[in-house]
Amino acid sequence: MFGFLLFMFTVVPAVELYLLIQVGQVIGAIETLGIVLLTGIVGAYMAKAQGYLILARIQRELSQGQLPAASLLHGLFLFAGGVLLVTPGFITDLAGLLMVFPLTRSLFVIFLKRYLQAAMLRGTLRFYSFRSGSTRVNDVDQPETYSHDELEVIDVTPKHKK
Repeated sequence: MFGFLLFMFTVVPAVELYLLIQVGQVIGAIETLGIVLLTGIVGAYMAKAQGYLILARIQRELSQGQLPAASLLHGLFLFAGGVLLVTPGFITDLAGLLMVFPLTRSLFVIFLKRYLQAAMLRGTLRFYSFRSGSTRVNDVDQPETYSHDELEVIDVTPKHKK
């Protein structure tokens, strides 16, 4: 994870800066700035418009009693694409546009779903929760009850014996 974060916050911005300088030398600084601003504006508009469509789809699926898993993944990629589009740079703009357009975003969703399914089958994907205490009695596994605000959650997953 450290390597990924190092790459995303040092290598990518350095390459973006280099590209912006190179393009600015070829077409001019004002034109380069205009391209960056235009992609940010267009990207924000597209993310907003697509976001409304995804929210409507999620509401429709929930009202029909369906789990909106694919729609939530579309929303995740749309949000990431919008963030990338408002980040100055050509590489981030390209990645953001790919995540905002419905056709290419669908490919990202398919890839992520396959990756998550494979990781679950391998047992390498884990979900963690934050709990505020346990209700174990006499060292016997009992359902744990914890609450967050007004929601009560009862965890009945079996505990692994050591």
